[in-house]
Amino acid sequence: MTDKQTDSIVVIEGNDCFLGDLVPDFSTLLKHQLTTSSALGPKDSEASYRMNLVRFNRWRLHRPLDQQKIDKTLIEEYLKYYA
Repeated sequence: MTDKQTDSIVVIEGNDCFLGDLVPDFSTLLKHQLTTSSALGPKDSEASYRMNLVRFNRWRLHRPLDQQKIDKTLIEEYLKYYA
């Protein structure tokens, strides 16, 4: 690597909160929503919700890349698939 190439590399430390502000931690957000949501019942509902979310993401990731964006159409296709 030349000096010019090494000068153009920017290292962002994982604990500087820069990335956290730009890309929220999905797991943390999900945990917060599951623990504070009044729509969910007991703990088995939380586990069931997590399993459904995993199943949805697996289904979504097997689709072409241009059809993975989560929107109303994708949700409707998923519901028809599992209906």
